[in-house]
Amino acid sequence: MPAPLTFRRDLGGPLSAEQFDGNTDNIADHETRIATLEGTIPVGVESVSAVGNQMTFVMTDASTRGPITLPVVEENDRGEWAPFTHYAVNDTFGINGMFIRTIFDHTSAATFDLFANDGLGHDFYKLRFSAPSNALPEGGEFGQVLFKLSSDNYDQGWRFLDAVHVTFSPSSSSALTSGNVADTLEELEALIASSVGAIVVHAIDVTYEPSSASGLISTNVEAAIEELAGRATDFSELTGTIAANQCDPAVTALGTTGIVSLDPVLGNIFTITPTGNVTLNAASAPAGAKVVIHVTTSGTSSFSITPNTNFKSQGVLATGTVSGKTFSISFDGNGANLVEACRTAAM
Repeated sequence: MPAPLTFRRDLGGPLSAEQFDGNTDNIADHETRIATLEGTIPVGVESVSAVGNQMTFVMTDASTRGPITLPVVEENDRGEWAPFTHYAVNDTFGINGMFIRTIFDHTSAATFDLFANDGLGHDFYKLRFSAPSNALPEGGEFGQVLFKLSSDNYDQGWRFLDAVHVTFSPSSSSALTSGNVADTLEELEALIASSVGAIVVHAIDVTYEPSSASGLISTNVEAAIEELAGRATDFSELTGTIAANQCDPAVTALGTTGIVSLDPVLGNIFTITPTGNVTLNAASAPAGAKVVIHVTTSGTSSFSITPNTNFKSQGVLATGTVSGKTFSISFDGNGANLVEACRTAAM
């Protein structure tokens, strides 16, 4: 290898004759080596071939490089996206007309978000392709049609077709001018009203032929209704027995002190929680009436409950001084009085 060249910048001034001559051999050597390089034919890539994951380069001097093993991405199709599901890297799925590849392990949320991430800069999903204009929305019912919901692109959903959206081309001879079914119906209604006027049909104008088993004699609806409204059934016409669940289930609370009125028409069960002495009067005493009075004590004072007008009883009921006790007194109506049938002790 020749000695390095001597440069003027290294000496800080012109070269001497000896220094210049010393560079001559070096310069000649450089020229020789450059010529050698320029005469060399470089080797390039002639062609590339691949079989499976093996790739081979054929060079211009007929030599080869390779084969080189290429990395292969194996995707796992998961079908339709689902909430609260673990997705691994390279899992793929479809949702809303989009084909998605998972690029970060995660568990999906309750709803899908294409831009979901872990909050540390790791996105979960990568959109491969989408076709929202061709994707049908989920849901819908029998008879519904795919409907444009707004002017926004691809804003669509399943809806029943409203009459205003059903177009209609009226005949030139029909006198109709509307271009859809809803407006046409309104137009027809107005035409009928203006041509015919109000049509009123009374119940008396509707004929009726009663069956022989009904007991009705009227021959029009209005008269038949009036006939039914005026009909009354006497108790003697009833047959069979009255079940317990056919009795009036009403429970009526009575006054708690002083003169208290009891009306058997209101029901057959009455309650009272006295706060003082009570004088009990019956408004009436219908024959066959069944009246039960439930007395509940409150506090430690004893109060007297005295059945009076329209009552026949054993006498005064003293509630006693123990709070939270219950007495029950039963009466039967004989048309003149409510007659005491039984009375319990404090329960």
